[in-house]
Amino acid sequence: MAKTSQRQAESKAKAGALRKLKAARDISPAATKSERITMLLRRAKGASIDEIVGATGWQHHSIRGFISGTIVKRKGLTIASDKTDGERRYRIVDAEAVS
Repeated sequence: MAKTSQRQAESKAKAGALRKLKAARDISPAATKSERITMLLRRAKGASIDEIVGATGWQHHSIRGFISGTIVKRKGLTIASDKTDGERRYRIVDAEAVS
């Protein structure tokens, strides 16, 4: 029985992740990947790496590099990183980023 409940838990986790990916894809199909990431990060709750993967199709390390290299260093924006319920979320905290 333990294997069955473990499989059910894994299935629920996969279903939840799939819902997040589908929601992230609905941002704006015409936007560039850079714009999609910025839009996700500007939301009040920010975005998880998995949501950004769903919106761009990039790998995790590419997303983290984009956040640190482009968003922080080139654009000069500040990123907040919070971990709740085992999920790390990133968001832009600069006041001028809301425009």
